[in-house]
Amino acid sequence: MEENTKKIYFLEVFNSLAWFSMDALWMMEHQRLAYIFGIPTVVTGILTTIYSRNSVDRGINYTILFWIMMNISWLLSDLYPWVKENHICLAFFLLAIASILVTFIISDYSVESLHKLKRFRLLKATSRNKVS
Repeated sequence: MEENTKKIYFLEVFNSLAWFSMDALWMMEHQRLAYIFGIPTVVTGILTTIYSRNSVDRGINYTILFWIMMNISWLLSDLYPWVKENHICLAFFLLAIASILVTFIISDYSVESLHKLKRFRLLKATSRNKVS
């Protein structure tokens, strides 16, 4: 597995774990800890997008990044109601939808390209052995 692929794989898994932790802490009403976990969630989302191999992967990662930002803005709206009042969550939702549509078009209308939206992108057993 090439170095960039290993880096992307690590970032995607770390991003999913940070996002999951952020949402779980938010659900359990530990807002301060949820905000702290929001930082690595956003940073790994940005880095994953930067290191994307091609335009379809980049489009999917933009969609995920907008989804993360929508989620975080919703989290912040609990503390700062003006976030919701200014429709920041809605703006990120619309950007995510636009990103999905653009990615779908770029991929020549390939539904298979959109399967990459799943959060835990674990490698197959044969691929996992090569990571070590």
